[in-house]
Amino acid sequence: MPNHNPADNPGIANFAAFSAMIMMVSSIIRIGACLYLPAIPIIGETLNISNADMGFTITIYFAVFSIFSLVSGPCSDAFGRRLLIITGIIVFIIGSIVCGIANAFPTLLTGRIVQAVGASMIPGTSRAMVRDAGNDVQVVSLLGWLGVLGGIFLVGAPILGGVITEHFGWRSNFWFLLGFGMVILTITILRLQETLVPEKRFKLAILPILKSYSEMLTSAEFILSLLPIIFCFIFQGAYLAAAPFIFIRDFQLSPTQFGLSNIVIVLAITAGRYISIAAIKHYSDLIGYRIGGGIILLAGLAFAMIFFFKVVGLIPLFIALALFCIGFGTLSPIGMKSSITVFREKSGMAAAMQGCLLLGSVAIGSAMISALMNNFPNLPTIYIFSALIIAVSLSTFISAVAGSKRLV
Repeated sequence: MPNHNPADNPGIANFAAFSAMIMMVSSIIRIGACLYLPAIPIIGETLNISNADMGFTITIYFAVFSIFSLVSGPCSDAFGRRLLIITGIIVFIIGSIVCGIANAFPTLLTGRIVQAVGASMIPGTSRAMVRDAGNDVQVVSLLGWLGVLGGIFLVGAPILGGVITEHFGWRSNFWFLLGFGMVILTITILRLQETLVPEKRFKLAILPILKSYSEMLTSAEFILSLLPIIFCFIFQGAYLAAAPFIFIRDFQLSPTQFGLSNIVIVLAITAGRYISIAAIKHYSDLIGYRIGGGIILLAGLAFAMIFFFKVVGLIPLFIALALFCIGFGTLSPIGMKSSITVFREKSGMAAAMQGCLLLGSVAIGSAMISALMNNFPNLPTIYIFSALIIAVSLSTFISAVAGSKRLV
């Protein structure tokens, strides 16, 4: 079983420094997923790519990410966490180069696929490192901060991407990722410490791996504690696919203004993170989970006001988004911690299965929005998005109530 006392892990005596390193490593994937969002309409126009195909570049990214996460988990348990993260950054950099030189949809799509393969090696491995090195409170806190970090880059990356696109062209987004990736790679090689010592590693064997994954998929504790988070990630995928069209095309915001508008989301996720920590310290995981589910139910009601009563505008939309993201921020660290803890002795594979399910959910959300936009081309995107999130909110609430009884 992995050692969970950070003081006993080589190089992890200072958990704060370790946390900063994990957040820095995770940042390359998070900024890579969001940086080019403001450029999506421009890339489509420049390379003569339809809105549906541009949306597919998001869907395929997260679909490939999801599938290859299943490979990265066992590899991290067998060969160590550090090697997988370094390899992932290198592959991600190669994918960014391919995207940067793309002159047609197939090349752009290929670059996004390569990026996704590299990206798949990082988040699950990072979460496994957190589980290796921290106690329960530290794990929930750091996973919560990783959620906040994702929100920060959800704001900062589109702002940066908008500025880069407006002043240097859309290709510069991918050249920025190349340079940023090289910096992160250098620091990772020099500073990131291994958390899984050789004697605690597993041999890479296909049948035991498949058996372990089967056990996870049939474990009520693993699946039910993660199910509300799965629905939250469907929301994330839907938002990533719909937001550029809602804010830039429908509300006529500039790419930079679009990025700034996401400040609401990062503040909401941060608030949810503090609610999660407070619930664990003063009450229980169960209470925190149910609070998060209740807040998301309120978000569903806010989106219902937009869809059914045509209460349309930036303020109603921000209120609905903020409520969902507060609930998201509350549920996410508790559910992620609990599902990995069920299979603590195989935390790398558990994190990989977790990543597969969550990133696959992002792909599903993105694909659903793209399909609905194709089928209802005359319906404003905000109504399409709101209708989907009403169903997602209700599903999240129901699953949070049920899943709270299975938390570990």
